[in-house]
Amino acid sequence: MGIASKLWEFGDSKSSMASDPSHSYNPPTQNFKVKLSINDGVCTDFIEKDIKVNWLKADFKNIGSCINMPVFFNSITLHTEVLSAYRWDFSNNSKEFYPNPSTTFNKAQNYSVKLVVKDASNCQDSITKTISITSPNFTKLTAPGTLKFCEGKSIDLTAAKNMFYRWNTQDTTQSITIKKAGQFYVKAY
Repeated sequence: MGIASKLWEFGDSKSSMASDPSHSYNPPTQNFKVKLSINDGVCTDFIEKDIKVNWLKADFKNIGSCINMPVFFNSITLHTEVLSAYRWDFSNNSKEFYPNPSTTFNKAQNYSVKLVVKDASNCQDSITKTISITSPNFTKLTAPGTLKFCEGKSIDLTAAKNMFYRWNTQDTTQSITIKKAGQFYVKAY
């Protein structure tokens, strides 16, 4: 006698009567009991196996979008296994190999940023997103008196009034005190 029917039960309340089915599981559950029942028209027999499904879904977010200023990237990858490898390609001749890198873009344009992640079970996933890099809109700066000063002295630079500030010195206040020569700019929000 041949096989009259097969019934696959995937352990997630879904089933199939196909001979050789494929099935996709939805996160976050990891462990499933899969059952295959075979009927020859007279008798039914079955086998059950416990399976573990590892979840890996690459994703990231970025902070910053101005040319010649750091753009910070954070992996927000969903995973159930330990992540063993990261590979970032920023489309600016720069690559990084850790979870939360930064890079600088020198042209105002769209860039394709790709993140490839691999977990301890050698599962791999990737995502590519387009980010838009723009020229910054710098805020007007004021300084009391001349912008020249002698060594050992300082000058205060003040940005126009806004709510948030980010200087190229990494300061986040409305005013900064400069004690050495250089180029200074601020982005105000």
